Amino acid sequence: MLCGGTDSAASDTIEWREQRLHYVICGSCGLKYMSPRPTQGWYLRFYEHEFWQEKATFQGYSSKGAREAAAIDEGTAKRVAKQRRRALRIADLLAPVVSLDSASLVIDVGTAFGETPALLRERHGCRVLGVEPSAHGRAYCAEVNGVELVGRYMEDLAERQPFDGEVDLVVMSHVLENIVDPRAALASARRLLRPEGSLYLDTCNFYFNNAVNPYHPYVFSPETLTDLLARCGFGLLAQYSETHPRQASWPTDPYLAVIARPAVAATLTRPVDVERLVADQQLGLSLLAESKRRRRDYERSGEAAAGSASAGAAGRSTSQSSRGRTTPFRPPSQSPRADSDPPGS
Repeated sequence: MLCGGTDSAASDTIEWREQRLHYVICGSCGLKYMSPRPTQGWYLRFYEHEFWQEKATFQGYSSKGAREAAAIDEGTAKRVAKQRRRALRIADLLAPVVSLDSASLVIDVGTAFGETPALLRERHGCRVLGVEPSAHGRAYCAEVNGVELVGRYMEDLAERQPFDGEVDLVVMSHVLENIVDPRAALASARRLLRPEGSLYLDTCNFYFNNAVNPYHPYVFSPETLTDLLARCGFGLLAQYSETHPRQASWPTDPYLAVIARPAVAATLTRPVDVERLVADQQLGLSLLAESKRRRRDYERSGEAAAGSASAGAAGRSTSQSSRGRTTPFRPPSQSPRADSDPPGS
């Protein structure tokens, strides 16, 4: 739990492996979480033996074992490509805020296939370390990306480490929502960091991504994530997310990312209206779905227009009025909603 509150409202229920998993929303802080949650031991076993293999299978392919990492099956290749795209985004978000060089030490928790630390090492020459539970991911890290692994789980870093207080950057990409005790995880990250070190963290955004699944005991909003970081002694340097649904126009990003630095612990207080939160989430999900539909339509119309232009060049004449024309897809900053009102309860 984030605030220790006991007042909550029922939210989603999902079924997985003949189990019913229930989510609630805290009436005190607004955090959405699984109740009851599986034990951390259950998650540790799952992430070690099944997680990446199941992800590959989910995409229609089966995993073939660790030693074939350099020429791995197509399902895993898709996962690696996705991780590479994510690594590029992380590196680009970090660049204007965090300075790294050959003397820097970076730890990537939940490194998966090691794409993020490998890219940061390539760009900055820094020393990189990884933490990864799955046997599948660990083999790829070691054999393909050459990332030194210092643990399987975040819990491994709870013990004193030889690099305590010497780390320049801790990366936790799509990790915090998978951990039963996120406060303990952030306490470990803070202990590892230099006073001027940085934490990069990204996760699903409650308002635009109702990420209820067996891997996620928590679903964070920008507000609950900021509150958690403050309670754990971190201050924000930067936040990247869509604006609040009541201020958004056509959102495109279902995730949120923050860069934070060690600071004095604080408790952020704000009123919470659970019914309003649920309505805001429904609005955000609806806006994102409509935004995706509009983008698809725009891309298809562009393809159709290109086909028409080719046909015209071949000798067919078409009147200006009969040509397919569409308004370009406009990002949120260009499409203000007339009915928007400020966030808050």
